[in-house]
Amino acid sequence: GIRASFKTPCCLDSIVPGPVSIIVYHRSYPDRSVLSSEAQSFTYFSSSLPNVVSVVGDFGEAKVKMAEETRVTVTIQAVPLTVNGVEDVSISMESGAVVISPLSLSMSGSVATIRFMAPSSNAAGPKNVQVQFFSNADYTVVFGIIYYDASTPVVTQLSPSVGSSLGGDQVVMQISNFPAVTVPNDVAVRFGSTGAFFGTVLQIGAADGQTQIVVATPAYPIESGAVTVSLQVTPVTQANLATEPTTFQFVKPDVILQSFAPTRGVFGGGTRINILIDFFPAGSTPGSVQVKFGNVVVPTVNVSIPLSSKTKTHIVVLAPPGVAGSVVPVKIFDSIQGEATALVDSFEYFDDRAPTLTQPFPSRQCTSTSGQSEIMYIKFLPDTAALADFTFQFDTSPAKETNGATSIQDVGNILSQIGFGIPNVGTAGTVPVVVLFQGAQIATFQFTFYDCNVPFVLSVQSTKGVYTGGNIINVRVSNFPQPSGGYE
Repeated sequence: GIRASFKTPCCLDSIVPGPVSIIVYHRSYPDRSVLSSEAQSFTYFSSSLPNVVSVVGDFGEAKVKMAEETRVTVTIQAVPLTVNGVEDVSISMESGAVVISPLSLSMSGSVATIRFMAPSSNAAGPKNVQVQFFSNADYTVVFGIIYYDASTPVVTQLSPSVGSSLGGDQVVMQISNFPAVTVPNDVAVRFGSTGAFFGTVLQIGAADGQTQIVVATPAYPIESGAVTVSLQVTPVTQANLATEPTTFQFVKPDVILQSFAPTRGVFGGGTRINILIDFFPAGSTPGSVQVKFGNVVVPTVNVSIPLSSKTKTHIVVLAPPGVAGSVVPVKIFDSIQGEATALVDSFEYFDDRAPTLTQPFPSRQCTSTSGQSEIMYIKFLPDTAALADFTFQFDTSPAKETNGATSIQDVGNILSQIGFGIPNVGTAGTVPVVVLFQGAQIATFQFTFYDCNVPFVLSVQSTKGVYTGGNIINVRVSNFPQPSGGYE
């Protein structure tokens, strides 16, 4: 079916309060048209004149029985305030040929609630009812009621009346006049007027004097949005007692990107990324899915799909190479549906070969040192690195900074030996040192300044021994005076 939305025409001399038919036709094929039934007509009303708010008969709808009278309640607004009782109201059908006496009338401001008994009818289908106040044509409203055969099974309640196009929703329905059936396999619930889309009957029982059936909806193929289909319940062995068709709406759920991780990887490519998506097309394969990093399409060989069900899809991709420091959009989409339907995330490339400080780290120097240098070792230093690319910041008080390295030497195994000057800080202590390369921080380490005019311990070997003594301990001491009488 096709669902169309449109705005009604306005403000023409030909438009007057009352019901009008609706004609739908194709602009390119005007001979292909359809005319709405009387029950499906559209009613114009003047907000300053009486107009119908609601009509309630059987099942909470404007339905009445063919074989017997049916109580109907109609609510009308913009009613003259001078209306006092049923004597001010006349009700008729069949262009006035059938006169109906109102049972009651109640007023709340300008809103009237009128109750009457709709007469029986020999035919099913819609008929118009006219309500007039003070026998004045200006205070007249017309509305439709629908006659039905009460002996025919009717779905009186349907909850919910909307479900996912993926199927699997449980729907509870109550049916009047349904034959005594207790076995689920003896009932067929069909969705749609064409095609074999049958629900799975889960349970049959009784509720409020009617038959209650619980059914799981089938999957229903729709491209997007929603579609309303007919729903009919049929006892398998008594097909002549099928229910009057009612309606059910299938809605295609939105595709949701639940997770995309990790969101960054090396610029050389190869990072394994897990993508989890809800309601992506079931049965997807690497060939039916496209993943793009910027303008780069991931080759099918680098895409795998461990899971693709109607509710969950798991996609694994290997990121293609990119530019270090860049962030690119990532699009995931079904090849048939196209890039316009793509889910979007982002991925950041970083340089895993950025210059990195490695052991052994520089560790100590005298406070009064001036013009002395230390060395450090750095991995992945670019071949184009220059002495001026380095800055060494000593977090002393006051802070000291050395601009430029004193030497750069390639020592093999992707290592470079860097020489750098030590400032004269004047105060002993351990401070952090930050190394900058081309303005970006690449390393930090702890460096200790000693007062070299005072002896201090450089190292101690054998820091543990038996408590009875006799252990040999080697101690290295700097700036220790040569004793004249030997060591103690």
